[in-house]
Amino acid sequence: MYVKGANLLLSFLLVGALACKADTRVADKSVAGACPLLSASDIQAIQGETVAEMQGSERVSDSLSTTQCFYRLPTFSKSVSLEVMRPAGASARATEEFWERRFGAGREAEEREMAAEREFEKKRAAGNKDERKEEAERKEEAAREREEGASARPQQIAGLGDAAYWSGNQLNSSLYVRKNNVIVRLSIGGPEEQSVKIKKATVLAEKVLSHL
Repeated sequence: MYVKGANLLLSFLLVGALACKADTRVADKSVAGACPLLSASDIQAIQGETVAEMQGSERVSDSLSTTQCFYRLPTFSKSVSLEVMRPAGASARATEEFWERRFGAGREAEEREMAAEREFEKKRAAGNKDERKEEAERKEEAAREREEGASARPQQIAGLGDAAYWSGNQLNSSLYVRKNNVIVRLSIGGPEEQSVKIKKATVLAEKVLSHL
């Protein structure tokens, strides 16, 4: 009888130990990828929800090494994504070149070229259209392009890292921060306006930069 009771108690203790181990799975996974750069409490303070899971990963291209972390929240649309890019191997200028393509003169030249192509296509297609209809369509197209351009054009964020930009639109946007030879990219989900998301992402980015 005593042996049977001892075995039963041991079984309960074993189940309890397994349950405790299961509760620490988020902490265990946080050692992978970029996850250690932000804690679960950092995310909760910004998004108001407890982190359900941290998923870390890493990928390496010819020039860049990118570590990632996806902080999944109970409300999935409010989840947070973090990427940290560094030069891979001997490509010391890889982050500088990425930044130039994304936010420098190269991007501006590409935008001018695309705008010129759109204008050419509009003129070519306008041949046989009624003048009034053509004028109305041109004004509507111009207004739409201004709206899209304003939302898509990167917005510079002052006082963060060596340089920082908010890039994207209401549905898909990210904060890019460059410090020395490292680039941090933060995406924050949720229904808030971009101005609110920028403030939230800035707070998290400052925490990430403090660990680099």
